[in-house]
Amino acid sequence: MVFTNVNDLLMYVKIIYGLVSLLVFSIYDLKYREIPDKYVWGFLSGCILLFIFSLLICNTNYPSQVILVYIVMSLVIVPGLFFVLYRLDYIGEADFYVVLGLSFLFPLNSIYRYVLFYWNSILIHIPPILVMVLYSTAMLVILTLLKGLVFGLAWKKYLPKNLGIYKKILLLFIGKPMHIKDFLESKHYYPLTVFKPSNEGVEVSYRLSFSVKEEDYRIHQDKLKELIDKGVVDPEQVIWVTYGIPYIVALLFGYLLLLGLGDYPVLSLFSHII
Repeated sequence: MVFTNVNDLLMYVKIIYGLVSLLVFSIYDLKYREIPDKYVWGFLSGCILLFIFSLLICNTNYPSQVILVYIVMSLVIVPGLFFVLYRLDYIGEADFYVVLGLSFLFPLNSIYRYVLFYWNSILIHIPPILVMVLYSTAMLVILTLLKGLVFGLAWKKYLPKNLGIYKKILLLFIGKPMHIKDFLESKHYYPLTVFKPSNEGVEVSYRLSFSVKEEDYRIHQDKLKELIDKGVVDPEQVIWVTYGIPYIVALLFGYLLLLGLGDYPVLSLFSHII
């Protein structure tokens, strides 16, 4: 690898820094479903330092107005959306800060000159963080659809009969049936079947989401153990649970696709739609 100027050196440093960080975060996210705060804050701090360093020493061929537009789009649009999702409990705190860090790491379109398949004819590029998120989201959607289509027929018999068709379809795509005894031995699964104690035993209801920030699957397991001990719930009963794909893993996939394909597939798709 030959570095012809400081821009090349700094870009490769940022690419490796982002890749190694996402690999480490993905391992933590898969194994523990949480990332140590010190790693997240360290990553974000490093991204901001590299961002400042890039502005101070790197030469670009873009007018200052174009640079400002890219920076605003990168640091406002996607991080802003993820902040809203975080406040609504749809993603974890680490997801938001990692996305924010990547927005600082690659605010301009200069990354596209370093991707594996570079299309020199493209004049206008999409902010890199937006492309990463689009690739990541596409992967999650595809995996969710495949899971529902592949296992739908086998799991259909476990769907509650008193549930509307809309919720039944969503349960097939976002959840899976599991015996309570197996759920008690599992890790990082969250119940979509909710048991509420009542005078007649328990009332059963179903939900389609859970709070990433506030819920602990172990608390749900303890509550079910109490209901089993009271004899109002059968450990052989089938409930619906969801694992929830760790978003950092999906983000790593989007990062790798960005490094391989750039934004050409996205631009090509948009051109056919428009």
